[in-house]
Amino acid sequence: MSETTEANFTPARKHLEAGDKVEVKDHFEGSWARGFEIIEVDLSSGSLTIARSSDHSILPKKFQLDEVRKEKRRSMWWV
Repeated sequence: MSETTEANFTPARKHLEAGDKVEVKDHFEGSWARGFEIIEVDLSSGSLTIARSSDHSILPKKFQLDEVRKEKRRSMWWV
């Protein structure tokens, strides 16, 4: 398993910061779940502390960069 360092941040992921709304990867189905936000970014370990947006409960697991992506905006084509 490779160690994640600041050099491993891709340009899109480099812009992840506390307060960003994100989706997290579901390892059972391989899909992405919405409704989370970043609480803390640890550049030294490349890990992220994530909380549920609904109740701000911090998840017990630290997430790696490949398990998190910025929340995609849903287009509102009818507006």
